[in-house]
Amino acid sequence: MIEKRDSWDIEKYQKLVNSLPKAGTIALTFLQPNAGEKILDLGCGEGTLTEKIQSMGCHTLGIDSSPKMIKACASRNINVQLMDARFLKFDEEFDAVFSHASLHWMNGAEMVVKGVAKALKNGGRFIAECGGIGNVSIIESSLINAVINAGFDAHSPWYNLDETDYKAMLESHGLKVEFIHLIPIMEPLRNGIRAWLEIFAHQFLIAVPHEMHSHIFDEAEKLMRPLLCNEEGMWHADYVRLSVKAIKTPVSA
Repeated sequence: MIEKRDSWDIEKYQKLVNSLPKAGTIALTFLQPNAGEKILDLGCGEGTLTEKIQSMGCHTLGIDSSPKMIKACASRNINVQLMDARFLKFDEEFDAVFSHASLHWMNGAEMVVKGVAKALKNGGRFIAECGGIGNVSIIESSLINAVINAGFDAHSPWYNLDETDYKAMLESHGLKVEFIHLIPIMEPLRNGIRAWLEIFAHQFLIAVPHEMHSHIFDEAEKLMRPLLCNEEGMWHADYVRLSVKAIKTPVSA
């Protein structure tokens, strides 16, 4: 999905990614990339995981809807294209489609699944890890309440996926699900909640004047602190990850 505002701060994003060394490791383990494979990274961001896959000898293509993210990838010599994931233009080209922490940013989930199925070769695999139902629900509700209390309209930018519905959707497009699991994780935020909000919560503030952004985040922090900050002052994100592996089933003659 092309964002209403490409407000990613790449420097802050990379700093946060570097502070979470385990980010994406589960999905990469399930991907099991083999040298020589052609792999599409769907929602590649600034390319940290795309680069890892490429270093394993794979032919990678990263796509993202953010021009800033694409520019960051290109600076790392990663093959990338600016593309809306709802309108993939590939036809049986990839051994695998990989997506980490991206699908919950995209509306039109069925359009994305249809494009993924078409992009895969028969027998190709779709490996994804994204926000599932309940993902960051405390953070989300706190932000919405803070924005509304300040007198502005509030809308979540996230489309967290339902396990049962998503499995049915995948299989309706010829992707046989090998596993699909919701995984609750209280993720430690070693850089604090404010750093997380400044990177990932910008879409909540589209209707809010810039000079009020800090106030909104202060109010949201007050609301979530009792549930997400422990006695030692360590903040956590209340993640619920949806982990998926599906195989494109060859069409019978």
